[in-house]
Amino acid sequence: MQSIIYGKPILHNVLTLKSLIANIQIYTAEQTYSANSDEIRYEETLQAIDLIKESMSQIDAAKTTLQALIEQMKESYDSTKSKEDKKILFKTKIEEESHFNDVIKEATDLHFMLGTRLTEAISNGKRLERKLGIYGKTGPHTARPTNDIHEGPPGLDIENEASRQPPFTAPSIAPPRVSVPVFTGREEEFPESWAVYEQLVHNNPTLSATEKMLLLKESLQGKSDKSIRGIQLIPQNHERMIKTLHKKYGKKPANRTRIVQQLNELPRASRTAESCEKVFDDICMLLNQMFSTGQNIRVCKDALWTEAILSKFPKDIVEPVLLKMREHDDLTVDSILDFISGEISAKAYMQSRLRPYDPANRESANRTTQLCVICETSSHFTWQCQSKLPVSKKRDIVARKRLCWKCYSPKHTSSQCSRNNCRLCGRMQHIKLCFSTENAAEHGTSEHNTPSASEAEQRG
Repeated sequence: MQSIIYGKPILHNVLTLKSLIANIQIYTAEQTYSANSDEIRYEETLQAIDLIKESMSQIDAAKTTLQALIEQMKESYDSTKSKEDKKILFKTKIEEESHFNDVIKEATDLHFMLGTRLTEAISNGKRLERKLGIYGKTGPHTARPTNDIHEGPPGLDIENEASRQPPFTAPSIAPPRVSVPVFTGREEEFPESWAVYEQLVHNNPTLSATEKMLLLKESLQGKSDKSIRGIQLIPQNHERMIKTLHKKYGKKPANRTRIVQQLNELPRASRTAESCEKVFDDICMLLNQMFSTGQNIRVCKDALWTEAILSKFPKDIVEPVLLKMREHDDLTVDSILDFISGEISAKAYMQSRLRPYDPANRESANRTTQLCVICETSSHFTWQCQSKLPVSKKRDIVARKRLCWKCYSPKHTSSQCSRNNCRLCGRMQHIKLCFSTENAAEHGTSEHNTPSASEAEQRG
């Protein structure tokens, strides 16, 4: 009777645990990735973490159930007083039939191997989070501490297990990767580049000194990396590398001088709104660079800066601004820029509304772009083509496209064309299509390069 109660359930649980071990064995292999993208690798790592955790939970549950049946069988065997019942239990040879001790040992070994792979996957996930800029945020692999996996059989009570886990918010998509700005060696751009690098890399506690030095070196291009070339990438040289860059490019007085020189050399805007907008944006960029060097020109009431800025715009922009400046005292540079921006916006609106009524614009809109039928480019007319194609090839093109042999027009034939015939052979064709042109070139003549009045007449 006892063999029926315990023998078959133990055997069934052993078979279940064996099948589970065989199916989960694949997760003990080293993780591979299907693509080189960090975003895809991150998603695959999170998936691997979830699969390994669930596999360990299933093994724990199956092993615990089997061990409970074995303990119950042992207790029942010890409490049996009848020798006949003990003899029946012994004859069943449950252990020999099921080998449950060997299966439990395999399950324990597999559990430890999965734990190693889980630790490796979590480490890879954190590394990818640092690269993607989401390090420290709560994600699927941090929703439950790693040590909790080894404490008892999870997964038996789904509702209680879900209530024990802290809530987390997983991002629906991977955030965009933030890259360190490139510094090309222009001194006036160094404050902005260093400010971004300092925020993203230099003050990042998750990066080592060597990683910071590598990122700094990657951000330097052109002549900017010459000053630190030869410095070994070891942690002791990190501060030395930064001091070298600041010593060469972090001189604020010199950078301010270069910015002022760029303002003086800035070309004056034309009368179009597009040109005024471009110059206005360039001036704003220079003012932002001045702010990075420690001087906020926008809040100043500087007559020199005001005159320098106004000198870069046409008269129809400056006149309304001067009238507004006359009405207000002690205007800052920022207020004057607001006036200029308003005038440019009004100018752009007026030009866009009046453009359809401009005769020059109507003529240019109606004019179709003419392509050279020989070389099929729009940089010149067909009669101006200097292609090195032989005359026979040019004639084939004209014949294939059914063009006039005199003026290359597709609207009429050569006999209907009012242009003069070829002055070399007298036939109804352009001089560029005449075989005599090649013969003349072979004899050193240059009549086709210096056309006479008759050829100019053919060109129209």
